[in-house]
Amino acid sequence: METSRSNRALVENTTKLTAKKPDRKVGIAIKNTSATSDVDDFKCTPIFKNIQKVFEKEGPKFVKKFNGILAFEVKDGPNGKTCRWVVDGKNGNGCVELNAKNKADCTVLMKDNDLADLLLGKMNANTAYFSGKMKISGKLNLAMKMQTLMPGKAKL
Repeated sequence: METSRSNRALVENTTKLTAKKPDRKVGIAIKNTSATSDVDDFKCTPIFKNIQKVFEKEGPKFVKKFNGILAFEVKDGPNGKTCRWVVDGKNGNGCVELNAKNKADCTVLMKDNDLADLLLGKMNANTAYFSGKMKISGKLNLAMKMQTLMPGKAKL
């Protein structure tokens, strides 16, 4: 029940953030190894910022449930940019890092549009994987736990 309420709040916050509002900035602390402004135009950026927000509130619970480091290699962003989001659900209270070089237990490679749709529950994870829109390397069981991070209905 508790996680369900958290996920609903995350969906509401993410939906608000992904709506086109030109002057709106999100003030969430994200550990990064490059300028955050480089990825502000990616569709998945507000979602990862919301995942960080959840870690700040309920980190130990998610770390206990997730117990792994998941990297998202995002390609085909604005102007062909790429970035790498690392969701550390293994250490401390968990965190989200931008362009971190951490070794991940599992890596997911997707286009920006597709990843945003997947994380918002607009795309089915099985369909994404079997159609070639999502590539997974590393521990598949960790990729299956990805749904605990997702604010929407996406499931593996």
